[in-house]
Amino acid sequence: MAWLAATGALLATFAVISAVSIAAAGQLGMDYAFYRDVGARWLADGTFYLPHQIAGPYDLELMRDVLYPPTALLLFVPASLLPAFVWWVVPIGITLFIARSWHPQRWAIGAALLLLAWPRAHAAFRFGNTDIWAMAAVAAGLRWGWPGILVGLKPTLAVLALIGVRRGTWWLAAAGLGLIAAASVGLWLDYFTVLGNTRSMGLDYSLGAIPLICAPIVLWVGRSRGEAEPSEPARASHAITGMSNIGTSVTE
Repeated sequence: MAWLAATGALLATFAVISAVSIAAAGQLGMDYAFYRDVGARWLADGTFYLPHQIAGPYDLELMRDVLYPPTALLLFVPASLLPAFVWWVVPIGITLFIARSWHPQRWAIGAALLLLAWPRAHAAFRFGNTDIWAMAAVAAGLRWGWPGILVGLKPTLAVLALIGVRRGTWWLAAAGLGLIAAASVGLWLDYFTVLGNTRSMGLDYSLGAIPLICAPIVLWVGRSRGEAEPSEPARASHAITGMSNIGTSVTE
């Protein structure tokens, strides 16, 4: 019952936020629209970073300049091809599914809801910021290990990509991202040039995402301990098939 009440409260909160956002013209999905357009631009002509970002020093302008690493295209390209609602439904659905599997205690549910009440968390859902994907990656990393590495798509939160590092599947995912990076070495060179040319870049901006990112961590800490741990053979089998469901502890 506690879980159902918490889920209902979360969904109701999100509905209210969305309604307010729709009333505020031009705000709903603003960040999502930017990512979608960046992905579409790259598909059209191969442009990810803008020419002035590479040419020399420039003042950062939000909703124009791209500061994401090339691996962010793994999100931006699908965003340009799929219906808009997928951008919200997938990370929220993943997070709720995993949180439910933990059967968190009431105090953890309450603490997570308080973290979600943080204004920046509201903005992440309202604007469709990549913070909601980082939240899902943290939750999935705590559950399965390998998805945690996807937090690195936001470099300022990259330390959280180490969630699940003790699992073999995490290293397989890291190797996969390494191969993708090797295939896009030109974009990576541009990325470091862009970072070096950027003026007025406040790294403290991403600190506001911490409460939202910590919500699944709190639910994991407050999870029920009554579930049996899977056996080693079961973990190995799931790792091979890529359909792992190997427990709830990142320290196995």
